[in-house]
Amino acid sequence: MNYKRYKLNITSGVLDTLGFTDYWDEHGTWGGRTLHFSNETSFRIIEQEEMYDELGQYIANHFYFTNWFAIPAINDIGHFHIDLFFLHEMYDLIKKIYPDCLNEFTKICKESGMSIYLTEQIEKL
Repeated sequence: MNYKRYKLNITSGVLDTLGFTDYWDEHGTWGGRTLHFSNETSFRIIEQEEMYDELGQYIANHFYFTNWFAIPAINDIGHFHIDLFFLHEMYDLIKKIYPDCLNEFTKICKESGMSIYLTEQIEKL
């Protein structure tokens, strides 16, 4: 099939709508947001605040997943960092890392009116 992919940027507002916890400061320039599933799995991501690093390089506000920040930490693989700019990237990551939570995440997206941004992924189920 030919899909026209609509992309939804992940923002604090999108995370709020999906049911993520409020931002909590972890390190001064970044903190965490967590989505709790009914099976007691927690999907925790990092929110990097907008800033300039020690070299003066601009870093935009963005979200990412890393194995050492997961609940529980995922230690059976090497360190990895996955940027999450769009909702479909978050969906694909949950499918890979927490497949038991995918149906619930899909339901949350549908109930939040965000499933249009996941048409390609949902139709592949």
